Amino acid sequence: MGLVAMGASILFAILALELVVRVTGLEGDFFFELDPAVGAIHIPGKRGWAVSPLGQQYVEINSHGYRGRDWSLEKPLGSYRIAILGDSFVEAFQIPLEGTFPARLEEALDRECGTGRKFEVLNFGVSGFGTGQELETLRLRVLPFKPDLVLLYFYGSNDIYDNSSELDVEPNRLHFMLGDDNRLVRLPFEVRDSELKRWLRHHSRLYLFVRDRIKRLVAVNRAMQVLHLMQEQADQDTAEQRAALRTLQNDRYHVPPSPALGRAWRLTEALLAETRRVSEQASARFALVIIPNKEEILDDGARPADVSGSWDFQQSLKSIDAICDRLALPCLDLVGPMRASKIPVDDLYIPNDGHWTAEGHTFVAAETLRFVRDWACDRGDSAQPAAGAMVGRDPSPPAP
Repeated sequence: MGLVAMGASILFAILALELVVRVTGLEGDFFFELDPAVGAIHIPGKRGWAVSPLGQQYVEINSHGYRGRDWSLEKPLGSYRIAILGDSFVEAFQIPLEGTFPARLEEALDRECGTGRKFEVLNFGVSGFGTGQELETLRLRVLPFKPDLVLLYFYGSNDIYDNSSELDVEPNRLHFMLGDDNRLVRLPFEVRDSELKRWLRHHSRLYLFVRDRIKRLVAVNRAMQVLHLMQEQADQDTAEQRAALRTLQNDRYHVPPSPALGRAWRLTEALLAETRRVSEQASARFALVIIPNKEEILDDGARPADVSGSWDFQQSLKSIDAICDRLALPCLDLVGPMRASKIPVDDLYIPNDGHWTAEGHTFVAAETLRFVRDWACDRGDSAQPAAGAMVGRDPSPPAP
């Protein structure tokens, strides 16, 4: 009888905590499932609530496993399709669908071009994706829709780490490596899951709340292991040098980068080259849009408190700019337009989150429109950046 009473008490406590998590909005619904082909997708047809510092946002996933309305596999006659690849910046669960930059870009193209074309901007963004997962998504899920233009939104603050099996703090992610002949090799990836975990993810926000916090602890532990490896590879022996590599995020500002980070950049360049090749082989243009973080926009030359030695706060942006030059890629670097804008940076990025606000999405849609207008409106290539040209780069930070 005592065991029955204890079991009932535990069950009651769990149900009470489940109710608290739901009512307070501490945790949203789960929208993802692992996929052996591309790493992960959203659950097709899933509807529910996502949680961010802006509050709860209702999210609908289409039948293909991506955010937005349903798309027909067959491209409508006379239409122009733009496929958007990226991570949580593109997915944009923080704001309503109609406020996301892919939705606003589609509206703007319909309004601006006046060519009688029908424009479709297809959002293939998935939170946590790196360039390798975006490459596989392009090959296996994007190309069947026959896009005319593929835009990859690159966020160097974490994409460079997500791409590297050495540096990634998420162990269950699809990765590539460079073989001895500098060719890309996809590393083995398999879905490891159970019916119980799947049921809990779909039905218990309390489980998701606890699970997310445990994953963060595991990620911190993994980050510490990675930092130890990087220190050994860079032959960092002094306490001061070890402190200089205290966080993965600040390591990308060191000059020169650590050997592991250098390998991650070379891998990223190969992934981008292959993404362009696959796009062009399918008769689609390919271009890159570079997403700065808030700190890179506001860089005033001051040294971050936990960075010592030789450093450059623009190092990550310079690295991806150099890749654009070497690969002759058309690239839009958003740091220049964001610095030149009269909109305060704090109005473009969500506080304590780092993703774009609705105003940020409106801004990015307008800059993307300027970048692709002549391609999409069929005005020829004369007004478009030549291959390898860097659009929007401005080395000067905004005045304080």
